[in-house]
Amino acid sequence: MTICSGRGRAHAHPWSVAELSPEKRSALLPAIVGFSMEITRIEGKLKLSQNRRPEDRDGAIAGLRARGTPDDLALAERMERARPR
Repeated sequence: MTICSGRGRAHAHPWSVAELSPEKRSALLPAIVGFSMEITRIEGKLKLSQNRRPEDRDGAIAGLRARGTPDDLALAERMERARPR
């Protein structure tokens, strides 16, 4: 799975490399750099827009609910519960 295929699948019209013209694709290819790294530690942080303005948070929640996938609805619920009191 690629980042684009993994993150784009929930959108009605996910982005695809096939949409690029051959010229644009050729222009972008030299900028792609492959690398590998060893993971020595993973830290998690629950970020559910608690630090954002209420209007921003409400917009994110509304967008998730509008998409309506089970994951989006679960995340919207978590964001609702994480609202600052």
